[in-house]
Amino acid sequence: MKISSVLKTSTLASLCILYALAVHSQQNKAAEEQPLKAIDTDGKAVIKNENAKVDDAEKPAEKKDEAAELEEKRIKYIKETISFGIQDERHDAIGKILLIKNEKGRNELNDILISLLKTEYSSDIKVKALSVLGELKLGRGTAEILSLLDDSSEDVRVAAVYALNSLSAVSSAETLDKTLRKLSIESDSSFHEALINALGDFKYKGAADFARDTISSVKAADTLREKLVLYLGKVEDTASKDFLLKLFKDQDEDITIRSYAVNSIGKIGAVDAAPDIKAALKEIDDYPLKKRQNYYSFSIYATAALVKLGDAEAAPRLMNSLKSNNAAVRIRAIELIRELKDKRTIDILKYKMKYDQNERVRKLAEETLKEMGVDPEGKADKPEDGSSGKDKTDGTGNEDTVNRK
Repeated sequence: MKISSVLKTSTLASLCILYALAVHSQQNKAAEEQPLKAIDTDGKAVIKNENAKVDDAEKPAEKKDEAAELEEKRIKYIKETISFGIQDERHDAIGKILLIKNEKGRNELNDILISLLKTEYSSDIKVKALSVLGELKLGRGTAEILSLLDDSSEDVRVAAVYALNSLSAVSSAETLDKTLRKLSIESDSSFHEALINALGDFKYKGAADFARDTISSVKAADTLREKLVLYLGKVEDTASKDFLLKLFKDQDEDITIRSYAVNSIGKIGAVDAAPDIKAALKEIDDYPLKKRQNYYSFSIYATAALVKLGDAEAAPRLMNSLKSNNAAVRIRAIELIRELKDKRTIDILKYKMKYDQNERVRKLAEETLKEMGVDPEGKADKPEDGSSGKDKTDGTGNEDTVNRK
């Protein structure tokens, strides 16, 4: 009985082993005949053969190839649309050039725009092309852009100057100077402004004599005179120090001109002008309140100039302007502090960013702190009294203009 039982158990075990081997063999055969499922990078099921070896490094390469192919199609579309599209399509296609990342493609399209400037009739298309050329900053096309300074459209002329400025085409400064001198001084325009700004940004002092003569002319437009006074400071023309100081001290002169003159005095670093600036401020401090209010902006400009000139007493005075009840005065003060980037103003700027009643003051304070490299600590907390911080007393967030005489 025992021997018979052992034999039965042994036979049953053998049959189980044989059955398992048969099933395993069948599964292997099925695997050879059927493809395998896998998940692709997009999460979709895909089919692949067991024998196919997938190299993970090939997937990014494939995506890169697809991106390059798409880029080429976009470049082709832009080229064809600029050549054959309707004006709105051409305008949009030129703007899409800025989306091209391929260096070769950007260079090709840049050159297409340069060629376009020679033959294009539409002012809008020329303006758009000039704008994109300036943003591409590839440094080519200066001669073609300069040729448009005589274009019949003022919009094109202005866009040409801004493109040269964006390209830092300092070599064009003499041509811009000559162009400015040809314009009437009896009126001001966007073209005047663009030319003066570019010459200032290029630190070109060659137009300083023209600036002084125009400022002194009774025929010159007021706003043109103002721009040229600021230009003298922007290029730091030390030869104009006495001229600017005379403007500042002239009580019969327009108050805006006087304010801009002292601003330029500060920029050129005329330290020996500090006593005259202090004397003017002392005189204003002695005015009755109502009269003194007419000189708020003038005083701020004079104080900011003293800060630039290193006067130790000026910074506290400028910061005191941020306590004015007048939002326009606080705005003007922050704008000048933004230019000075004086670290002594950090604490009061932080307070203004959080708690000032005027929204524009809060925003300017935050932007100024960021430009000074100070972390504004995210969103400002609400004041302890639970108020929202919105303007309650000033009634205006508009920047004031300097009071005129």
